[in-house]
Amino acid sequence: MTQPSLPAFLFILPTIALLASTQAQELKPTEDAAAIQIVRTLYAEVEAARLTVTNSELESPDEGLQMLVKRASDSSGSVRRIVLDVATGDHGGFSASIYYYENSNMPAFVFWQDSYWRFDPNNPDQTIDFFKEYRFYYTKDGQLLRQWVKEYQGKDEASFKANAAKAQNRPFATAGTSAFEFWKNIANLNITTNQFVGRRVEDILGIFNEMVR
Repeated sequence: MTQPSLPAFLFILPTIALLASTQAQELKPTEDAAAIQIVRTLYAEVEAARLTVTNSELESPDEGLQMLVKRASDSSGSVRRIVLDVATGDHGGFSASIYYYENSNMPAFVFWQDSYWRFDPNNPDQTIDFFKEYRFYYTKDGQLLRQWVKEYQGKDEASFKANAAKAQNRPFATAGTSAFEFWKNIANLNITTNQFVGRRVEDILGIFNEMVR
């Protein structure tokens, strides 16, 4: 992967870690149907919009890490979507797609996917891919609307796509307040040199795992 310079955004992970630890409290999602529909409409609008996308790629060869950060902004310069795609070098990785309200760094919808693979114990020449997906819905003021998780696996693209379609989303409990603050701070992500990629990935994963445990 190439190593372009990144914009000088500020991402203060110690602050986020503090938020995750001090505000970790289980919040019951409201499941407000009207508000959830607003988020779904926003998601569709962002996906359909003509956005300016800036890609930043970094890697940490010593730790086997690769990270791609995609920022999608509208004509006013407002960031509407950020995608993190991380290969951790240990048969796995994660990705996060965060959709933001217009002219705001307030997250509306977050999709997080963990993945890893193992050799098939019944066929050493074949691998099995495992996926775990999390979905978070928020109002603009940070009210937790819905949080779902689902899991599936497959041995090839056709099988894991079929299994993903069959897998059921289920509600789960998590630290909703700290989650919202975490996504807000992702909007200010700063990883300026390869030297810090490993630490940033470790911190992001650690905060997320604390959030959803």
